[in-house]
Amino acid sequence: MTLATTHLLQIRGLSTDYITGGGILRRRRGTIRAIDQLDLDVARGETLSVVGESGCGKTTLALTILLLIRPSAGEISFNGRDILALDRAGLRDIRREMQILFQNPFTSLNPRMPVLDLIAEPFLSGTRLRGKALEREVARLLGEVGMSEEHLRRLPHQLSGGQAQRVALARALALNPKLLILDEPTSALDVSVQAQVINLLESLRQLHGLTYLFITHDLSLVHHISERVAVMYLGQIVEMAPCEDIFLEPLHPYTRALLSSTPIPDPDRNRSRIVLRGTIPSPANPPSGCRFHTRCPAVIDICKEMPPGPTTVGGEHWAKCHLLSA
Repeated sequence: MTLATTHLLQIRGLSTDYITGGGILRRRRGTIRAIDQLDLDVARGETLSVVGESGCGKTTLALTILLLIRPSAGEISFNGRDILALDRAGLRDIRREMQILFQNPFTSLNPRMPVLDLIAEPFLSGTRLRGKALEREVARLLGEVGMSEEHLRRLPHQLSGGQAQRVALARALALNPKLLILDEPTSALDVSVQAQVINLLESLRQLHGLTYLFITHDLSLVHHISERVAVMYLGQIVEMAPCEDIFLEPLHPYTRALLSSTPIPDPDRNRSRIVLRGTIPSPANPPSGCRFHTRCPAVIDICKEMPPGPTTVGGEHWAKCHLLSA
C-alpha cells in the first residue's frame, strides 16, 4: 500500500474484534467488533481529535494502531510502511516512532522507580546513552515538560497528577517519535492543570514537529488543540471535518447531541440540550441499518434498513447520515 506524502498514518478497512468466552473450559462464545471497517488519514504535523462517548471504540482504535491489539482485518500504513507486514525487529523499530500517553499516568509508571530511571528506560533499550550523558538528557527532557532536576530522584507517589503526566510525556518523547497518541491525557487532572498540559502539548508539537492523535470525550478541549475532528459511534466514524466546521455546522445528529451537552462558559448564552434516548447498543449485537437509529431524534424509515454512506458537504467535511442525501 502506498502512502500519500502528506499523510503520516493511513488506515483502510480496519476492524478489531474481541473474542468472548467463559465457563470452565473457556470455550469461545462469540466476537465483539469494537472497530468496524474504519478508514482514517492523519496528516503529518496535524492534531486530529477522535471524540465520542465511552464505549465507542476510541481506545481500541489507539491500541490497534500501535498493534498492542491485532486487527481482524484492514490495513495500517505508517510513514509509508505497512506495519501489519513487519516482523518483530521491524515492529520494534517502528514503535520508536509511535508512542502513547495514557489517561492515568500512575498506571504506566513503575511505582518503585524514580523519575530518572523511568525516563531513562527508553534510552537504555533504544540508544547507547549511559552514565552522565544519559542523566543530562533526562534532565533536558524533564525541563522541556516544565519540571526541574529536583524531581529526578522522586518516586511516582511523590508527584502530583499533573507532574506524573509530564513525566510520562517526557518518557514518550525520549526516542523522538513522529506520532503521539494521546488517550484522554487530561481527564484525570484538575481543570487548571488540564489547561497547562494542553498548552504544553501544543508547544511541544511545534517544537518537535509532532503529529497528534488526540482521543477524548471533552469537546471543549478539542476546540483548543485540533485541526480536524473525527466523531466515532459504535466502532465507526460518523462525521469528519475541520475543527471549526464541527463546531459551527455539525451535520450528524449524534455530533449535534455531543455538542449540545458541552458546557458553555457564558451564563448569558443558552443552548438547547439534545437528550439522546437509551444507551449505546452492544457492539456484540449492533443495530441494522444506521447504528445510531435506535437513539436518533430524527430517524426515518431508511435509517433502520440501510447503512448510510459518507456524504461530503464542502471540502473535507463529510458525515454518514441519510438525512443529508434525502
